[in-house]
Amino acid sequence: HRFADGDLGARVGALRVGRSREMVALGREFDQMAARIERLIQDHRRLIGDVAHELRSPLARLGVAVELGRVETETGEREASHARILRELDRMERLIGQALDLSRLESGAHGAVERGDLAVIAGARVADARFEASQRAIEIRFEAAPEPLPIRAELDLIASAVENVLRNALRFAPEGSMIDVRLQRSGGSGEARALLVIRDRGPGVPEPDLARIFEPFYRSADARQQTGGGGGLGLAIARSAIARAGGSISAGNRDGGGLDVRIELPLARN
Repeated sequence: HRFADGDLGARVGALRVGRSREMVALGREFDQMAARIERLIQDHRRLIGDVAHELRSPLARLGVAVELGRVETETGEREASHARILRELDRMERLIGQALDLSRLESGAHGAVERGDLAVIAGARVADARFEASQRAIEIRFEAAPEPLPIRAELDLIASAVENVLRNALRFAPEGSMIDVRLQRSGGSGEARALLVIRDRGPGVPEPDLARIFEPFYRSADARQQTGGGGGLGLAIARSAIARAGGSISAGNRDGGGLDVRIELPLARN
């Protein structure tokens, strides 16, 4: 009754009476359920608050651009205001789309699980990223194992995860630099896995912040986080999507500067 009335911290805990095996198991299962529901509700509340906060800046800039567009008489000035409006609208649309994707992932809603080749998925995302990279003279080098690397997963989510990591690398890669993307088989004598490594040559991330960059809207004091123009959800979406496929994602600073992001996924059995 306490939980139903909104006390999300209510738990059965240790039973004082009715200590039969069935009652103890029921209490334990209730507490696990309550903890998950509490975490999901808190995550959604935090996500809504963070999205609302992130939308304030583009909305404010959008309002300024609209006002300037109303009073400007020069064609060039009006075109600049129009371009600013389009950029801010695109930013808001992307942020809202990412928020919906993350909400779907964290709520546990599932799509169709299919079999696909990770090399094909990663190759397609690299091809898309190269177009954006060319605008800043950034080269993306892609090396893939010659054999297929089949996975069973929600392939659209895996593609989105790879794209988000690539976009994050592009955001912080210096102009004229290189991003290395390497895909290979790993796992040795154990479970066969695919390893995808994406390396940029940006400023890297302070060691204490490496684990937290996958949290929604996390902001490091490092210049890498301060100068980014992203919504702060891309890596969080990648982590949730990869974990749902039974894989893992981690980040580390590379020797000589830059960030290594490693994605591991179990390979599908024949």
